[in-house]
Amino acid sequence: MRMLFAASNHDDLVRIVRSVRNRWRLKIVLRGLGILAAVGISALLISTYGMDFFRFDDTAVLVFRIVAYVTLLLVAIWFLVLPLLKRVSDERVALYLEEHEPSLDGHVMTGIEFGQNVGKEENVARSPELSKQLVRRAIEKCVTVNEGRRVERKSLWGSSGLLAGATAVGMAFLILNPPFLRHGAPFLLSPWSGSGVSNPYAISVTPGNVSIARGSDLRISALLQNFDAAEVDVAVKRGADGSWDRWPMIVDDETAEHVLMLFDIEDQTEYFVEASGVRSEMFRIDVSDLPYVGEITLEYNFPAYTGLSPRRQEGSGDIAAVTGTRVLVDVVATMVVTSGAIVVDETDTTAMEISADGSLTGSIDVAHEGMYRVLLGTPTTCVVVGSPDYFIDVLVDLPPSVSIDKPGRDIRVTSIEEIFTQVTSEDDYGIGGLELVYSVNG
Repeated sequence: MRMLFAASNHDDLVRIVRSVRNRWRLKIVLRGLGILAAVGISALLISTYGMDFFRFDDTAVLVFRIVAYVTLLLVAIWFLVLPLLKRVSDERVALYLEEHEPSLDGHVMTGIEFGQNVGKEENVARSPELSKQLVRRAIEKCVTVNEGRRVERKSLWGSSGLLAGATAVGMAFLILNPPFLRHGAPFLLSPWSGSGVSNPYAISVTPGNVSIARGSDLRISALLQNFDAAEVDVAVKRGADGSWDRWPMIVDDETAEHVLMLFDIEDQTEYFVEASGVRSEMFRIDVSDLPYVGEITLEYNFPAYTGLSPRRQEGSGDIAAVTGTRVLVDVVATMVVTSGAIVVDETDTTAMEISADGSLTGSIDVAHEGMYRVLLGTPTTCVVVGSPDYFIDVLVDLPPSVSIDKPGRDIRVTSIEEIFTQVTSEDDYGIGGLELVYSVNG
């Protein structure tokens, strides 16, 4: 053990006491930072989970922000600011040191008390030499206990461990990056961003705000972003004085969108989509007196190999047929039109013919699955969408099946026996002919 004191010096004793004070303050800082880190991580996790639970509602975001930051501020003040602002005299530090090192036996307190009065006129009654000896004895005692470094050793290790543990937990959550933390952290860590941070849970709605012909139908589709919901509803209000009605949407298996068809829209309509507490913005459907498909009739002309006669289908524009079928589309508009066209998959456009009675006729050759719509031209040379999107489904033409029911197995017969044979054949479009091919004795 190195000897730091060649002579008794009150400054040396004060330096030891202040070293103990500094270690005590370091313990307060480490413990305060550890508690602050633990509380901060807890506040971050609880707040982001709460925001996520309430789907980042504006009120919920504001409340969790306030609670989180007020909690951190109070913890910082209570465990860091107030303890560090507290003034601790040398006498109290000396008493604190002796309480943790009983072997000092009061020498430090005595050395501090007498050392402060050495050389002062008001204490001439005290022997200066005695004071020096007391200070020297106190310093020697402090050297035997490593200048008090053992006092805060366990506390420093504990406080450092708390800080390291809280930091490790925080790093673990950052690495795992659960969705609620990933979505909620920008809201909590950017309190002044305002509307700059967008809600990760949103509903994309098509067509949104739109203007359509009076009495037409409208297909609404919604795509959920970053969440799933068992029920997705459309809230609809028809007319200025209408009431809100809610309708469940169905899932389109191909696009994963939720869809709903609104029929016969006569008045201005407002609507929004809601799912699991997440609501889209409000959209408006404006109606005007434009031409629209009032009646639609399909005539299927099947390929010759099917042997089927033409078939008419009224009231529905959706097509379902085998490849090679030509479908005649006959349309009656709600108003007088000057032209019409069929658009398939947004790419192929076929003009429609106008008959004497004002109806329009066009054709579609079924080659692949897709969608089509009807465009109508008004007397003002304006072309508008005159129908919803109709589906084109291609049916699979399965090959015929043939089975020999009797005798149904290999048998041995004599040359004079008669063998009864029964054959069954099936096809989804009918059987045109059936032949039995056989040979006798090879």
